[in-house]
Amino acid sequence: EDGNGVVDFRELSTGLSVLCGNRDAYDKIKASFDLYDENGDGYISPEEMEAYLTSVFKVIYETVPGTQERMQGLDPEELAATTTDE
Repeated sequence: EDGNGVVDFRELSTGLSVLCGNRDAYDKIKASFDLYDENGDGYISPEEMEAYLTSVFKVIYETVPGTQERMQGLDPEELAATTTDE
């Protein structure tokens, strides 16, 4: 998220929640929700959603070759901002 080239806790936990298949869908969604509802108000704000999507897209970009080209050169942050706005 900070562009330092290191996977931080948020990025790692997002990746694990997306990639680990031993939990049911509800548990994965709940874990992701709790992680990104930073202020604990029970809602995901646009800013919280953008942070979540940035982390997800970073994991996808690193694990699926050619993703950035398929996304017309958008980096994960740009893609997350565009997706959140839509």
